[in-house]
Amino acid sequence: MVVSTFSLLLNGERAVVVLFVGCVLFSLPLSLLLPGLALSLLALFSLYTEITAENSISLAQFKTRPGASSGILLAAVTLPTLVLAKLIQLSRALALHEFEHEGFDYLTMQYWAASASSFFVLLYLRIVMWCSPDNAFSHPCSPWGMKVGSICTVLCVALFFTPCTRMQTMLNAVWVLLHGLAAVKLWHHLLHTFPSCASIGEALLVTDGLVLYFGDMLACTITKASAFLHKIVYFFFLD
Repeated sequence: MVVSTFSLLLNGERAVVVLFVGCVLFSLPLSLLLPGLALSLLALFSLYTEITAENSISLAQFKTRPGASSGILLAAVTLPTLVLAKLIQLSRALALHEFEHEGFDYLTMQYWAASASSFFVLLYLRIVMWCSPDNAFSHPCSPWGMKVGSICTVLCVALFFTPCTRMQTMLNAVWVLLHGLAAVKLWHHLLHTFPSCASIGEALLVTDGLVLYFGDMLACTITKASAFLHKIVYFFFLD
C-alpha cells in the first residue's frame, strides 16, 4: 500500500527532477549551503503544490492546456537549479583565483531572483487553493490561509542573506521581492492572454526566464545610467 502510494506521488517526471536536484545538492560546497537549503525548500514546496493542485478545482479558473500535466515541480526548480549549478562551478574557479568575486556575487543575486520568481508564483497558487470553497481547512479567503502565506513569505525573505552592508542587503532583498511580484503578474497575464496554450508549469518556466532576463537588463541599464550621471555631476560640479 505504501509502495503504491509512493509510486503514484513520484511519477517519472518527478523522479527525474528529484534526481537532477539531488545531484546538484550533493555537489554543494559549504559556502553555498544556504542557497542549497533554499533550493531544497523550494523543491519540497513545489512538489507539495503540484500534488495538491491535481485534486483542486480552484485552479480551473486558469485556462491551461487540456490534457497536459501541471509540471509545477519541474518548472519551479529548473532555473534556480541551473543557476546554482553554475555557482558551484564558479565557486571552484573562485577558490583558484580564476574568477572575480563581483561576478560571483551578481550570479548569486540572479539565483535568489530566480528562486523568488518561482516561490511567489507557488505562493500565489497556494493562496488561491487556500481561499477556495473546496478547501476543507478554510472558508474562502480565510485569515488562516493568509497567515500561512505571510509566514512563507517571511521565511523566503529570511533565507536571503549576503555578507554585505545593511543598506545593500535591504536593497538586494527589495530587488528580489520585486522579481517575485513581477513573476506573479506576468504568469497570470500569460495564462489569461493565451488560454489553453500552456500548462501551469510551462507558463511558470516562461515567466521565470522572462522576469530574470528583463530584470538583468534593467539592472545593467540602471548601472550604466548611474555611472553616466556620476560622470556628469563630477564634470560640472566637482571638477
